[in-house]
Amino acid sequence: MIEILNGIKETIHYGDISKFRLIHNDIAYNYPKHWHVGIEIIMPVENNYTVYAGNETYHLEEQDIIFINTGIIHSIESPSYGQRIIMQFDLSLLYSVKEFDTTLFMLPLVFKISPQTHPDIYERVHFYINEIIREYDSDNALKEAAIYSHLLQAYVIICRNEVFNKQKFENIKQTKYHEYIEKLLMTCDYINSHLTETLTLDDVAEKAGFSKFHFTRLFKQFTNMTFKNYVNHCRILRAETLLMDSNLSIMEVAMSSGFNSISTFNRIFKSANNCSPNIFRKERLNSGMKNYVESQWHGNE
Repeated sequence: MIEILNGIKETIHYGDISKFRLIHNDIAYNYPKHWHVGIEIIMPVENNYTVYAGNETYHLEEQDIIFINTGIIHSIESPSYGQRIIMQFDLSLLYSVKEFDTTLFMLPLVFKISPQTHPDIYERVHFYINEIIREYDSDNALKEAAIYSHLLQAYVIICRNEVFNKQKFENIKQTKYHEYIEKLLMTCDYINSHLTETLTLDDVAEKAGFSKFHFTRLFKQFTNMTFKNYVNHCRILRAETLLMDSNLSIMEVAMSSGFNSISTFNRIFKSANNCSPNIFRKERLNSGMKNYVESQWHGNE
C-alpha cells in the first residue's frame, strides 16, 4: 500500500525485509501516474495487465514479467478481476555488487520478459522470480538472504543475455572476449566517475588501451551507443536525479552533471526527455496532484 505520496512520488516502506517488499495484489483498479526510487517488478498471475511507462505501452499476459527502473513515471491498467505479484526493491541491493552499477545502466529502463520476447532466458528468470515469492511467503531461516540471492541470480541471467551476449562480439576471438569486457566495464566506470570533467574520445580510448578506431567499434558493440551519446546519457541520468532536489538551480544541476553551458544542457535534456529540465522537475515535484492521486488510490500496489 502506498503510505506516503507527495505529488506523484511514492515513498516505499519496505517493512520487515530491508530494501525489499512483495505484494500479492488482486485490486481491480487503474493506478494513475506515479514514480518512486526503487526498481519495480510486476508479474500477472491471473488475467492480463497493462503498464504504461514512458511513451510505451506494455501488455502483460499471465506469467510475463516487467522490470521498471527507478524514477520512471508509470501507470497501470487493471482488468475487472485478476491477481499479480508486485515486487519493489532498493537499487543498492544490486549496486553493492561489483560490476552491477555499470551493467544495470546498460539495461533498458523498462523491459518485459516473456516466452516470446526472451525464449532463451525466460524459464530461468521465471524460476528465480517464483523462488523469491516462495521464500517471501515462508518462515524459512535466512529468507532475506535467500531473496537477495535469487534476485541477483535473475539479474545475472538478464545481464549476461542483454549486455554480455557474445553474439554482439561474434567477430572477436574467445581469448580476447573476457579481456575486452573487463576493459570496457572499467571504461564505463571511469566515465561515470568523471562526468564533470572533460571526456574526449581520444583520452578515454587511450586509457582503455585501444586505438581510437578500435575503441569506437568495441564501445558501440558493448553499449549500443556511440561514445558521445553514452557520456550524454550518463550526464542526463545524473541530472534527472539532481533535479529532484528543489534547492539546486537548473544551472547548478547542469554544472554538477558535466554540462558546460545551460543551453547545451537544455538542448540535450529536451532531446532525451521531450521536455525541458524545468518541466521535468515540476512534473516530479508537483504537489498539486497530491489530493487527486490520494483520492484515486485504493488498496495495495
